[in-house]
Amino acid sequence: PGDLVDLVGTADLAPGQAPALAAHAARVRDAPVGRSGARSLLVEVPEADAARLAATAAGTPLAVVVHG
Repeated sequence: PGDLVDLVGTADLAPGQAPALAAHAARVRDAPVGRSGARSLLVEVPEADAARLAATAAGTPLAVVVHG
């Protein structure tokens, strides 16, 4: 919690293609413990970005990039 992360789409990437940025500098609010093997993060984004991020996450796996 508290870390800033970028969330990027990882589905259907051609070799050398950059992933699509779904959210930039989202603040991690919680990392709930889920089912075995499941990984989830609760992130805070501006309200204007929340619906788009949720729709993206529902349709494609997202990778998390932690800011240093």
